[in-house]
Amino acid sequence: MKCNSGRVLLPEHFAAGRPTLRNQLQSWKFFLQSLIEQTGFDRWRRTIMRRAYWTYAILAATSIAAATPAVSQTVRIGPDGIKLVPHEDMRRGERHEMRQGVSEREAIRIAKRQGLRDVDAVTKTRDTYRVAGIDRRGRDIRVDIDRDSGQVIRVR
Repeated sequence: MKCNSGRVLLPEHFAAGRPTLRNQLQSWKFFLQSLIEQTGFDRWRRTIMRRAYWTYAILAATSIAAATPAVSQTVRIGPDGIKLVPHEDMRRGERHEMRQGVSEREAIRIAKRQGLRDVDAVTKTRDTYRVAGIDRRGRDIRVDIDRDSGQVIRVR
């Protein structure tokens, strides 16, 4: 390291008083600190650490965001198979199960008993299932089924 006069400063130039072990250690510490300041190493280290902190913060936020939806889901096993149900829909689903009505799969079976061969679409309304498809003769057919009792309301 050079001082203003262009001369190289060594640790013994920083020691004050007699060269004891404590003074020598302090002079080396001061020498290394001044070397770090002059070379810009400290600024570089702070930049690296700042980037590391931002990286860790982003990783923590991402892991928390990714874990949140997993906590709020429920697995429901029923006649329709295994489903992942979000927590909000679970409450609505429980009200629906209290109703003890006909499932969509049962509505398709009932419609097939009424002459439906190929199912194109199943529409669920508040009180009915509307099963649309093709009958045995190739004509379009639509069967309306009551959701509570499973009775056939209309065949068109």
